[in-house]
Amino acid sequence: MTGVAALDVYTDFEAAFAGGTRYVDGDGEVLATRVVEVGKLALRSGTVAVGDPFTNLAAMPGPNGLLPAGTYPVDICVVTYPNNDRRIAVARLRLADRPARQWVRGSEGAAVDAGTAAFADGADIDRVLTEEMGDALEKALDATYVDTYATSLLDPGSGAPSLCAFSSGIGDGVYASWWGLDDAGTAVALYLDFDLLTELETDDAEFELPLGRGELANPVLARHGASARVPWLAANKLRVRYQPSKSVHARWKVPDGKYIRIAGKFRANGTDYVLDTPPAGARLVLRVSVGSQRMKVLAT
Repeated sequence: MTGVAALDVYTDFEAAFAGGTRYVDGDGEVLATRVVEVGKLALRSGTVAVGDPFTNLAAMPGPNGLLPAGTYPVDICVVTYPNNDRRIAVARLRLADRPARQWVRGSEGAAVDAGTAAFADGADIDRVLTEEMGDALEKALDATYVDTYATSLLDPGSGAPSLCAFSSGIGDGVYASWWGLDDAGTAVALYLDFDLLTELETDDAEFELPLGRGELANPVLARHGASARVPWLAANKLRVRYQPSKSVHARWKVPDGKYIRIAGKFRANGTDYVLDTPPAGARLVLRVSVGSQRMKVLAT
């Protein structure tokens, strides 16, 4: 894929906007998605701004220069979790009806501080980033809120709706934009990816219960410079230590193959767990993060 660095991991945008795609995460939980049309955004300046409409927007042209002036639809991919929590996983500005064949990272992303991201016309940044517009946007988002996301399409005073705002995944963060290009290399879409359909790639260390006391020898942990220890005087506690560049998360692996998260207390160099009541037939799994990967699409 042109312009994509080897370490860049981003959502499979085609699958996300196919409509009705289901995913299965690393814990065996099934996530459902649907595509929702927000409205049409007017672009006049040839540039599109992305970012947080309350605090910071940055304009960029298309990957091949200025974008054609026009009015373009915006839609979102909404993911629903097993607990019925709903979040916006990706937002898309559709510039043409042709399919994208390759993806390149945008020169600007969204640095979100207020739980909201946006597309806007690049010429309207100063109009958007005002106290008056912020108040109007907050009211508009409140009016469209559906547990747990909101969208809004507003005219910041330039004569056409040129601001489209939406909740940013699970909240604040720095999110990448991606251009979708057709076979000729022309931009046909712009995506803001909130990383909800990607996940950690892990190397799993598995242990039978009951755990022994002292250091838990395991080649997976050793390979990644991590360790796990059960104190001699506290058989229900587990101390996991790992390198700053890594993270290790504990799970119960139950007989049906699913995983149950175990709450822990984070330390400067690891996490402490209390393992009071394991589920029947469970094994302990310590998942060492080794990178990121796309979440698996559940076959129908």
